[in-house]
Amino acid sequence: TIIMGDFNATLMKNTNSPFTPNSKQNRNGPLLEDFLEATDFKAVNTLFMKSTFNKLFSFYGPNCRRVTIDYILLRSKWVRSAQDCTAKNPVTIA
Repeated sequence: TIIMGDFNATLMKNTNSPFTPNSKQNRNGPLLEDFLEATDFKAVNTLFMKSTFNKLFSFYGPNCRRVTIDYILLRSKWVRSAQDCTAKNPVTIA
């Protein structure tokens, strides 16, 4: 099972999400963490180091705030089959 979407949640850097750029957790972060733990899913787009730091971000908010709120979730037993995952941001800021 693969779940992809805009969860409006910021996950903090930890052993389950080692490559997330988020410096603060919003109120939806703990809810997503609880869901991941209860259902044995992993946010696989936070498991891979990106060649450029900007590829980690999926949302540009007010005050030039850049965070990841879009995630690709995969069952833990299938995580090793993922080679790289990136949640793309379709908006380009000039």
